[in-house]
Amino acid sequence: MKKNYKSILLLVSLLFLFFFYLFHSELLVKETISYSTLFFHNIFPTSFIFILLSYLLIENNLFFYLQKIMKRKALYFYLVSLISGYPAGMIYLKEALINHEVTIKEANQYSMFSHFPNPIFVLYHCNKLFSHSIYSIIFYGIIITSQLIIYLMIPKEKSNHFRATKANNSFTASFQKVLLKTMSVLLIIYGTSIFFDLISCIFLNYFTLPNYLYVWLNGTFDLTKGIMTSSILKSKKLQGILLYYFIVFGSIPIHIQIKSILTDTSISYRSFLKGRIIAFLLCSGCWIWIINSTTTI
Repeated sequence: MKKNYKSILLLVSLLFLFFFYLFHSELLVKETISYSTLFFHNIFPTSFIFILLSYLLIENNLFFYLQKIMKRKALYFYLVSLISGYPAGMIYLKEALINHEVTIKEANQYSMFSHFPNPIFVLYHCNKLFSHSIYSIIFYGIIITSQLIIYLMIPKEKSNHFRATKANNSFTASFQKVLLKTMSVLLIIYGTSIFFDLISCIFLNYFTLPNYLYVWLNGTFDLTKGIMTSSILKSKKLQGILLYYFIVFGSIPIHIQIKSILTDTSISYRSFLKGRIIAFLLCSGCWIWIINSTTTI
């Protein structure tokens, strides 16, 4: 019965959007062009080469050699996620579970810290928001540290057996494969982001909101717009907390992407969500402490 209510609610919501956009075609086209411009000017340039290089490193045996020297499987997934950025970390975790390289218990534990933002994307935008680039590095360093704390909280595995399979693909073959995978990830990011951005434009164009709610709503539906609009906030403390909310906890499109990745697996979305909440609280606490310690950000 509950599932039927959800289906009916979803159907009604989609019908509302359909008819709203049908009678507001000018707004639809304008917002689509606006977000597409934002995507290709800010997201694509900072994400494409990094995602491509991270996939190339993986395809050309970086993690084969890392596995040889590591003593914990958890550390492997921490580093994979750190280098690849989301949602790639969860994709690798899902593949490892399917290949029986991790147990379901381990997969649920690792999902709590296998979620890092693209560092180039974060540093690029933070450099525009803060008075000095060192604060951008500190901001990103807090994210890494919060995930590391969660990683250290995970109990050590009883078995550290991890099959390290060395890839034999030529660079030409691996490059073509990686290029297609990179474009697929970017297309998913673009598609989910623009869909929810079009939903947020309904509220933002017809309601007058306080600055903090305006920024929060933008970032909840699309983290890039949330980051960019956060510049209107005068409080650096509030600005940093909202940035961590968008980047670390995640916007709606990010959570939709993760839930779709976890479909048909036994990996618990709740474990992932628990990790996001802990990381967000850790990051926010560290940021408040830094703001209270300095006035030059």
